[in-house]
Amino acid sequence: MRIAKDKELRVVSRVRGTMTVLDLEGDFSMMHRRAVEEAIDAANAIPDAHLVFNLDKVAFLDSMAIGLIVLTHQRFKKNHCRVSIVQPQTQVRVALESCNLHTLIPIFASETDALQAAGAAPHPVSVG
Repeated sequence: MRIAKDKELRVVSRVRGTMTVLDLEGDFSMMHRRAVEEAIDAANAIPDAHLVFNLDKVAFLDSMAIGLIVLTHQRFKKNHCRVSIVQPQTQVRVALESCNLHTLIPIFASETDALQAAGAAPHPVSVG
């Protein structure tokens, strides 16, 4: 487990086989991009990676954060890897859905749901 702490965003990276869960806590904004990118780069080094953004403790994300999630999805997709989002708080989920991000990247109610969908289908669908 690797912990990177920036001023207002804590990033904890947990690896479970080919799945890396990024537990984010705080405000996910441009100011914190570097810490998140470092964790993404580490996850992308794993063959057949599945990166999960756990947003249950993120109260705010700006357009840069949304853009970073989209760029990460595109980058992982080129390598035949996947990206998922789990447990976004209501206001974060509304922001993601207003950008139609849920049509591109699956959003799950729990990490367990993301794990199960990853094992069952190559491209899980958004639920919740």
